Amino acid sequence: DRNKCAPVDYYKNKHSKFEIEQEREKALQEYHQGNFCYSFRRVTDNQQGKEVSSFLEIKAFLDSKKFKFFLSEITKKSINTLSLCYLSWFDLGDFLATHCDSGSCINIVINFTKGWESNHGGLTFILDKQKENIIEALVPTYLSTLIIDTGEKSIPHFVSMVNSVGVRGAKRMAVVARYDA
Repeated sequence: DRNKCAPVDYYKNKHSKFEIEQEREKALQEYHQGNFCYSFRRVTDNQQGKEVSSFLEIKAFLDSKKFKFFLSEITKKSINTLSLCYLSWFDLGDFLATHCDSGSCINIVINFTKGWESNHGGLTFILDKQKENIIEALVPTYLSTLIIDTGEKSIPHFVSMVNSVGVRGAKRMAVVARYDA
């Protein structure tokens, strides 16, 4: 969760359900005030992430020479270090407020949820530079991939609040990676 105080990772095995819900409430308050904030779960490249073998395999693939070469070919950019990688999933009520990714990077989001529909929420909205008009709304369909080149221009975007669960209780899941370019 992230509210005006700072981004913080809360772990079910280290934090109480009350602490987690309290931080989520703070993020929701910030959301309703129009401030940058977010609430979603993630597996990061830390000790918690090292315990999830599928995450390590995905990260190894995204950091492989073959994948970086492929990404260089389609973006026409020199792809260097994989500087950030995490798995995200959005539960009912989770969101990511409007923001622009900074730096000269290539960011990718690969969606893993099967059966997700636009009426479930959790859509990625791309906005104009003034953050006033929606240019595109992207449904996180299975294996759809979003590539954002932050070196070219600032691209405001957000993930709408999840308002329903997917097929058979599916969560909106994706891998997020950032490469220095």
